[in-house]
Amino acid sequence: MNVGVRRVGIKTIDSLCRCDNCKKSGEIKIQSQCEYFHLMYLIPLFSLGKSSKSKCINCGEVLNYIQMPYNLKCEAKALEERSKVPIWHHSGVFILITFILYLVFILPVSIKQDKENDKIFIEQPILNDIYIYYTDDKKYTLLKVDSISDDTIYILENLFSTKMMSDIETLDKLENYQEWRYEISKNDLKKLHSENHIIKVIRK
Repeated sequence: MNVGVRRVGIKTIDSLCRCDNCKKSGEIKIQSQCEYFHLMYLIPLFSLGKSSKSKCINCGEVLNYIQMPYNLKCEAKALEERSKVPIWHHSGVFILITFILYLVFILPVSIKQDKENDKIFIEQPILNDIYIYYTDDKKYTLLKVDSISDDTIYILENLFSTKMMSDIETLDKLENYQEWRYEISKNDLKKLHSENHIIKVIRK
């Protein structure tokens, strides 16, 4: 994870002060800057405050605030006070708060609702229901409801399996299911679900 500090310019003005290095007047530009702590180069987390620098266009001398002569410091200080920290420099904080609220409030409700739906789907199976099945050798595969007769469910088993739950949807192709089917009772289906072999029901 890449984290660090970045500095960006906020506002730039022309100064009438004389450059102590080349003795030219009206050649200095003052820039107010803001530092922020970032995540992965792109996401600002929070601002670290403002600073300023000056640059003489004639001789190229660059000074930070501490190095500036008194008159230049006064202009730089006034510029900092007029410059506002961009609100997007705090965007990472808003993202983090939103993510925490999602984890605390929304995700648990969604998970609970999914479990309740799965329980209903297991108790009331219909044609073309797909069960994500966790095998004894710790892989994921798919079982598909081909037909239902009273208390018996006829299942088509997928020919393939995956170790990654995220890849499970790639297995759901018609040609990937075996042509022969096997029988399972509704009670046995409930048992597989309670034992966490059937971990999810996909009903389209």
